[in-house]
Amino acid sequence: MLIVFQEPDVATPVAPPVEVPKEVVLGPMPATPGGGIMMGSLSNEERQKLEEERESLYQQLDEKDEEINQQSQLVEKLKEQMLEQEELIASTRRDYELLQQVSLLKSP
Repeated sequence: MLIVFQEPDVATPVAPPVEVPKEVVLGPMPATPGGGIMMGSLSNEERQKLEEERESLYQQLDEKDEEINQQSQLVEKLKEQMLEQEELIASTRRDYELLQQVSLLKSP
């Protein structure tokens, strides 16, 4: 099949590229709420609270990561068990078919 594309008769206007300040592109993204802009206006108590919340979130993240790793290991073990079971079933079927053939040969 041959597909032929035709140029449209109407020219599509192209928007000029958007200028992005270099400090936005090159600057790192802060990991704190508010992007670090309000840090100067926070009291020590508020900073401490935010730090504790951040540590708690990192702890939750670590726990979830560990849970995912454990689940992945379990999935791999179950896959291996399924393969072993499939091999055992296939072997049992072959044995059964062989027994069927032998019993047919022995019957008068």
